[in-house]
Amino acid sequence: MKKHIFEDIILQNALNFTREVVDIFDDLLNKGMNITELAARIKELTDKLGREAIEAIIEELDKIIKEDKRRKEKWVV
Repeated sequence: MKKHIFEDIILQNALNFTREVVDIFDDLLNKGMNITELAARIKELTDKLGREAIEAIIEELDKIIKEDKRRKEKWVV
């Protein structure tokens, strides 16, 4: 299977997510944080990860569709 650029983007997003979770855990231990703040920060982070993953996938699908030879036979972009 051909590797797509979105795989690299998703991998980078996962690495960024991991770093940010470590930062949140560091804040929890060193600065103090209640469970509500912890949950809110983790939710914000997972929402961001999901948005970025969907964006990368849609952008790659757009490229695949635009470059499809079968589409080019009938449609012009």
